[in-house]
Amino acid sequence: MQRLRSLAGQDCPGDEDRLDLTGLASLSIDDAGTIEVDDALALESRAAGGWRLWIHVADPTALLSLTNPLTMEACRRGCSAYLSHGATPMFPQPLAQGVFSLRPGQRCRALSFWLDVDDDGHALDEGWIPSWVRLSTAVTYNDVDDLLGMAPPEEDNLLELHRITLHLNQERRAAGALCLEQPEARFRPMADGRIALEVLEPTPARQLVAECMVLAGQIAGRYGQRHGLPLPYRGQVASPLPSAQELAAFSP
Repeated sequence: MQRLRSLAGQDCPGDEDRLDLTGLASLSIDDAGTIEVDDALALESRAAGGWRLWIHVADPTALLSLTNPLTMEACRRGCSAYLSHGATPMFPQPLAQGVFSLRPGQRCRALSFWLDVDDDGHALDEGWIPSWVRLSTAVTYNDVDDLLGMAPPEEDNLLELHRITLHLNQERRAAGALCLEQPEARFRPMADGRIALEVLEPTPARQLVAECMVLAGQIAGRYGQRHGLPLPYRGQVASPLPSAQELAAFSP
């Protein structure tokens, strides 16, 4: 583990092929207590017009082989578990919070998924590439909700990012996606040993991040289809939703 932590700022085989995106203004959006930053977003204007949306996902693969015990255990766990007594990450905490995390102000390895859109938000092209990124800002969901609620908004890029993700969501719904915007319940341990129930509403900031994560999965999935790669796919059959007249019939 100490060897992996020492490789944080060193080049590893394959790092020479990473695209340097450290000049982008990348930001992470998480809960206030988040200590594992595994994704970040960036938006840059295109010379031909429109925007390129970047979704950075922390990339530990340069430091781990497929047969490494840490890799095998992470695959067995599948995801980090957030339980009432605390969090159980996929990797040991010193790595999950350190070299495997996107640490603000430091050069970090990532897989960066990108989508080009025109000024109206319509998709033009997409792809992904191994990269170097440097987080310039780490904000909370509450921060982003406050910024989006300003009139006029304080951050133009954040407003544009919100507009793009709203358009992506509308396109998914038009294709038959069923989006259930329901509150999420979480249990949090308190200092006195009691367990607190926290209810998280589906705010604009949370929906923005969720839409970006769906997009990254779509880009990876389409790449896998084009190149015949065996990947775990997750999809949703188009939902035959009732019409407005049918819904009105159930009204009291």
